[in-house]
Parts: sequence; structure tokens; C-alpha cells
Amino acid sequence: MLEIKKIKKISLANVFAFFQAVAGFLLVFGFYSYALLAALKTGQTADPLSKFIWFNVGVAFLSALFTAFFSALAGWLIGFAAAGLYNLLASRSGGLKVEVDGLAEAPPQEREKQEKLFPF
Repeated sequence: MLEIKKIKKISLANVFAFFQAVAGFLLVFGFYSYALLAALKTGQTADPLSKFIWFNVGVAFLSALFTAFFSALAGWLIGFAAAGLYNLLASRSGGLKVEVDGLAEAPPQEREKQEKLFPF
């Protein structure tokens, strides 16, 4: 049985930031795309249709990037805080115990020699 005793704060913060940024971008771009399609369907558009479409696609993309940036920032802060809280609680009460089938636990000397998957 393996025990997760510590999580690197930067690693969890980066993972949270990535997923938050992707979710924020897709949510906002999807919302604007839906609004654009609804406006086209009901005929509530400006006179030159191509300008209306390109302007709204541009606004949707820029808004999605803006939201993705701030979502990533919030996700990074939340991930950093969550890793710190986990490390604090795990040091006092022990970490999560995970049972993995087919994985032999390496001796401590061998674990230190194993290559790291991520350098951070």
C-alpha cells in the first residue's frame, strides 16, 4: 500500500491553473458563440453581416482569452493553497493510502534513483 505524504505545491498549482484556464476559455467562447448563433437565427444583426460576424467572433475570442488568464490565476492560487493544506494535514494525520494492483513498492534507495517524470 502506497502513502501520499506530500504534494509539491507548484505542481498542483500548475495542474489546477491549466484545467481552470481551459474550462474558462471553453465556457466563455461557447457562450459567445451561442449568442452569435441566436442573433443570426433571429435576424438581430447589423447591416453588413460579415462585419457583424467577424466583430463578434473577435470579441468572443478576446473575452475567452481574458477569462482564461484570470481563471488560470485563480486556479493556480487555489492549487497552491490546496497543496499546502494537504501537506499540513498529511504531516499531522498521515497521507492518503492508495492500493495499486501489480505495482511492487521499491526500496527507499531505489526510489531515490528512479528518474523523475517532471523536473519540478
